[in-house]
Amino acid sequence: MNRLSIRSGIFDDEDFWWLVGYLHGDGTFDRKNGVWFVSKDYELIESPKEAVSRLFGLPSRVYIEQTKPPAEPKLRLAVFSRGLNCWLLDSGFRFGRIQWKVPVIPRGLFSAYLAGLFDAEGHIELCRNKTTGMKIRKLIIYSINSRSLLQISRILRQHGVESTLVERIRADKPKLHFELRIRGRSNLEWFAENVGAHCLLTRKKKFLKDKFLPRRNGNSAWAWPGRKWARQDLNLRPSPCQGDVLTRLCRRW
Repeated sequence: MNRLSIRSGIFDDEDFWWLVGYLHGDGTFDRKNGVWFVSKDYELIESPKEAVSRLFGLPSRVYIEQTKPPAEPKLRLAVFSRGLNCWLLDSGFRFGRIQWKVPVIPRGLFSAYLAGLFDAEGHIELCRNKTTGMKIRKLIIYSINSRSLLQISRILRQHGVESTLVERIRADKPKLHFELRIRGRSNLEWFAENVGAHCLLTRKKKFLKDKFLPRRNGNSAWAWPGRKWARQDLNLRPSPCQGDVLTRLCRRW
């Protein structure tokens, strides 16, 4: 049996908080057996494998989860350690699709945490323009945990970053899903500089650069030639987050 060996100063280690963010976004916490990290990207599986070994002195194994076509097979990185589970719980961490909680940590560590969450459950929506080329339209973080997304939104606001929490409606999946959306030059710029520096997934990280940010515009936060954007508050059901009302962005062409 492999013994747990906690690295000294682990709570000040950015790799540790990236790992927690990834586990919150696309991981499984099994109280009896250990933790699982899930991804379709082999690159994203290698990162937690190295981090688990360095931070906890534990080995891990990669499994392939076959899925029905046309879906791609998933990779699962398994860390079998009850000792790790007990340590995480004793340290105050909570896991589960709805139960996970956002840690209260300094900005540098929070950026690493958010990068892990974004690598696991983030999306970059791009648009192409004849004059400016490929640009980021918005960044999205998906989850069914609206409480934690709202908490992330509040922390981002403390750093001067505006974001919008919306309900994600999908006909084929009746369960509630939510999106935390970030758009606007200044907001995207902060995310690229702080969070992008910690992102490990190449296909996302390569777009978190200045050349892919929308152009600056003194009169509007959103600058898309030929397109007008508006935000509209809709009468959606209240979120379970102390009565906060969700908003949905609508687009007018």
